[in-house]
Amino acid sequence: MSDARTQFAACEALLNDGAVDACATAAETLTKQYPKHARAWCLRAALAPQASEALKHAERAKALKPDLDCTRTALARALVRRAVEAGKAHSDTRIALLERALAETPDDPKTWYRLGRARREAKDLAGAADAFEKCGDDARAKFWAACCRGDPSEDAPIEHLEALYDGYAGRYDAHLSDALRSQAPELVAESVRGTKARKALDCGCGTGLSGRALFDAEACLQLDGVDLSEAMCEKARATGLYEDVAKGELCPCAGVLHSNEETPNDRNVRRAD
Repeated sequence: MSDARTQFAACEALLNDGAVDACATAAETLTKQYPKHARAWCLRAALAPQASEALKHAERAKALKPDLDCTRTALARALVRRAVEAGKAHSDTRIALLERALAETPDDPKTWYRLGRARREAKDLAGAADAFEKCGDDARAKFWAACCRGDPSEDAPIEHLEALYDGYAGRYDAHLSDALRSQAPELVAESVRGTKARKALDCGCGTGLSGRALFDAEACLQLDGVDLSEAMCEKARATGLYEDVAKGELCPCAGVLHSNEETPNDRNVRRAD
């Protein structure tokens, strides 16, 4: 078995050097020569290009050495890969795979979080909350657990909101204007028509839908914007309506503005979408 150890060490060295393809080839050769080498099967599972292939190799490793931590970890990771590949369209399959993964590595918060999402999407809110509550101190998981329990005590974490609106930026304008028929930009602008503030701050500017309405209503002479989402900020900058668009929270920006002495005529126009 000493030769097997030497060959496995060589495989690991290839992987550490970034020679992934060479490592995969060497690991395959090793399992053909030593078909009961569980660690080599784990390595093949980790390097397999397809989730189904990774799962097959990981199950082989677990069958050979069921008590090794590395075989349990390899199987759990392969099961998660297969669950991700299954996607939302196969929620029952995804949930079953994630539950199997957690049977192998029950202390993995990322897998518990994935299970929480899968159960929530399958409308199993109690099961989703149970899964989210096993994620430790993850702020997003605490938020979703509270949502699933119907408890409004937890605020959405900033990171969650950033990711949500980053993904929303591409369809935000069409959704608000066409699907929701939102009149918020026009109504806000109308409420401050003729103000002609020297400079205004569009808080939660999103993609910049309010910018044109504010200028058309002569509400300001110059306009800055601030939004949590960088993708939203990029859309707002592209309108050319804003002097500056900053990614950030409202409170720090408001604090900067309040630190300046302003006359009533220079009052900033603020909006919260």
